[in-house]
Amino acid sequence: MRVHRNPWWLVWANDCNEAGPTMTASLGVQTHPATAAMPRTIYTLWLQGEALAPPIVRLNLRRWAALNPNYVLRVLDRHDVAGWLADSGIPLDTMPIQALSDMMRARVLLLEGGIWTDASVFPSRPLDDWLPAALNQAGFFAFDRPDADRAVASWFLAASPGHRMMQQWWTEVRRFWSKPRTLARYPNGIIPADPVWTVAPDGGAATDEFPYFWFHYLFGYLPETDPAFAAQWALCPKVPAGPPPAHRSIS
Repeated sequence: MRVHRNPWWLVWANDCNEAGPTMTASLGVQTHPATAAMPRTIYTLWLQGEALAPPIVRLNLRRWAALNPNYVLRVLDRHDVAGWLADSGIPLDTMPIQALSDMMRARVLLLEGGIWTDASVFPSRPLDDWLPAALNQAGFFAFDRPDADRAVASWFLAASPGHRMMQQWWTEVRRFWSKPRTLARYPNGIIPADPVWTVAPDGGAATDEFPYFWFHYLFGYLPETDPAFAAQWALCPKVPAGPPPAHRSIS
């Protein structure tokens, strides 16, 4: 599981009431109040199980439950991973833990819908204070641009069941992991010069390597190759993934 450098990361959504733009019908995009169909379930993953999670993680989980009493909190473990991904056709036995975590959130949100949060996230506001407005235009939400190489953050995601964006994302996940891979290294560390190229079928995906942020780069690949996906993403409010300026010094 990916752990944030700041385990007290705050979930901020001050600008979620921002309306998305109107898109053309030719792209097959419709705005819709998806929250009525949104399952009130919060998923997270701790492979060893909640009982064996460290105190900081259990604190985070209690906070999620306390702030959101009308939601069901489901803490998945390694047995759930085996069940959810058994028929994926992906070689799980060679999969890094971080990659398994990303695959789980994609699979769960595609099939069940709801909310995914990393267990290292400490929420500051109830979901009902801001998430319905964020979902109203497109039925999908992700925090925007955690860094220059990534279009979205993956530590918090929300989607209605069977959402087209999750369908496309999951299709790309299966395509990319149709063979075992090893972690790629780049001159500047883990960040490649051209992130989208590293996961493109006619680019870096033809090798047997994967970039550390492969899941994010697959999302970034989709708007460049699928106009309908790009239009749907344009409907989503863009809430910065980083904490407010006053909190940037927290570590």
